[in-house]
Amino acid sequence: MASGEIFTVITCPACAKQNQDHYRFCLGCGAELPRGKASQPEASDATEAPPVVDEATSEGPAPAAGSPAGAAAPAAPAAPVADAAAEGGGLPPGKCPECDYVNPPTNRFCASCGYRMDEVQKAAAPAQVDADEAQAILVALDPEGNEVGRHSLGLGEHILGREAGGIFGADAYLSPRHARFNFDGRVLKVDDLGSLNGIFRKLVGDQEAPLKSGQRFRIGQELLQFDALEPEEADAHGVAPQGTTVDGIIGRLSLVVGRGSAQPSFPVPDRGVNMGRERGDLLFPEDGYVSGLHCTLMYDDGDVFVRDLGSSNGTFVQLVKETDLRNGDVLLMGQQLYRVTI
Repeated sequence: MASGEIFTVITCPACAKQNQDHYRFCLGCGAELPRGKASQPEASDATEAPPVVDEATSEGPAPAAGSPAGAAAPAAPAAPVADAAAEGGGLPPGKCPECDYVNPPTNRFCASCGYRMDEVQKAAAPAQVDADEAQAILVALDPEGNEVGRHSLGLGEHILGREAGGIFGADAYLSPRHARFNFDGRVLKVDDLGSLNGIFRKLVGDQEAPLKSGQRFRIGQELLQFDALEPEEADAHGVAPQGTTVDGIIGRLSLVVGRGSAQPSFPVPDRGVNMGRERGDLLFPEDGYVSGLHCTLMYDDGDVFVRDLGSSNGTFVQLVKETDLRNGDVLLMGQQLYRVTI
């Protein structure tokens, strides 16, 4: 509309929103507008109030523009359309399903019959997402848990590693083809593709996970490997080899210090082992990322488990087979943490 052009409006008695005089229902609240009453002329100029747009919800990323939602500049008429589409998660309102009146994209209510247009929009959005836009997201985290990048996973199989580039390209601890992710729209699965440094999932609180012989886990900056001890047969002369199992010892924990190396080692009795920086059977006093009492290794009827004891930074257990991931799981791949969002 050209500057200085005169038009008339009707002020809604319910919410005080100004509506054009040919509208029967308020665009802001849906109330029926008074008819046959005096309307006030308004001149459109540089101080004209912008169209009303609903405030953004707290879900999802903040609007890209520097101004709050609903404060779109008059010089950028496309901005309210983009904001309205972002709020409902789907296409902006258009033809009213009740009376077929074609509404502007910013209308919350039909100007002709008062039908709630944004509810139609929101109801239609989930079906569209389920059919065409289902995705899981790997959110890269810094040590404080802040987001530093993300990678979306659509339906189907995804091979991720250093050769995938993006947020993975600069990690020297990632193998070129490190992991396979598969998403069916509901469940996200991950499988290690024989990477050098493995995939680890974080345990927090009192969560626990089984440990197999040869499996690794991390606490703080320490990489540990559990190996079950199996009795060895005596030789032809009946001499038992040294270093074999003794009563009450079910395995050993080894501190991994380099490729192909696992030393030193500590015996694991059947009563279990507590680990921490200040308390427990196995101490790491120089590692500031290990809690005072961090985790415990437990033995129960032939099975071994590791349990986090409410540590500050969690216990990370290596995944040794294809694993279903849960929303909120945190993975360690290479030297980067990733939070799973499904």
